[in-house]
Amino acid sequence: MGYLTADAEKWADEMGQLIYECTSLLGRAFTAYVGGAARTPEIDAWTATPDEAARLARGRLETARRIAALLTPAIGEAATLAWFRTPDAALGGISPADALHRSAVPQVHSLLYGMARRQASALVLNGAVPPR
Repeated sequence: MGYLTADAEKWADEMGQLIYECTSLLGRAFTAYVGGAARTPEIDAWTATPDEAARLARGRLETARRIAALLTPAIGEAATLAWFRTPDAALGGISPADALHRSAVPQVHSLLYGMARRQASALVLNGAVPPR
């Protein structure tokens, strides 16, 4: 077994934590999908090497975690997953999950987070959930 450099260990620890948090909020298969994987086992490779695919996955998962952390307390886990899966006209008729899965630019992540914030704000304004 080889030894990891400090940077590689830090990457593995941070990605491992991010993957853990996302799988806790979204489930393993859905986390793999929004991270950009074609198959669920690809998640494990993201912690091993900070290559381009892993870096893209990290950005996608950080956005997914932020959105889930925003929406889940307001609407619950099932509704949060439904939000991710529901096609949206603002995204050209694809779902936020599909947009994350395909994204390679931070602007998409900002757009999605903004959409989630508007969703959460609308729920508060409509009295569906109490303000924080």
